[in-house]
Amino acid sequence: EAAGADRRAVDDALSRHGLEATMVEGTWQKLTPRLWNWALDAGPEELSPLVEQPGSWCFARLHARSDGAAARDVRFRCTVYHRPWLDPVRGTATVDERLARATLRCAGPSWRDAVPLVWQKKLNTQ
Repeated sequence: EAAGADRRAVDDALSRHGLEATMVEGTWQKLTPRLWNWALDAGPEELSPLVEQPGSWCFARLHARSDGAAARDVRFRCTVYHRPWLDPVRGTATVDERLARATLRCAGPSWRDAVPLVWQKKLNTQ
């Protein structure tokens, strides 16, 4: 009971600073690879380091872990705290709009070969 009250107090304090708390249960697909990698070795109630995710900064608190036959089958229960750095309504549209206007100028043919074709097209390579 006391630990639950402490967690709620921390969650309330973090929410006042613009952090959103989400309970996540599942395998690596639910947790994202970077947080999953941390959670494999984390102890109960341990906090992760700060991680940049697409559109937000986040960290997690591990509550429980249940072993699986393989690492990909390990299940976790975590609270993930995140603060969006992109407008939550527009999402990545702002980034995509800026990429559409961007131009990549290659220093020479060998530079062009080093840039994946998808990025050559996305960045209007010259």
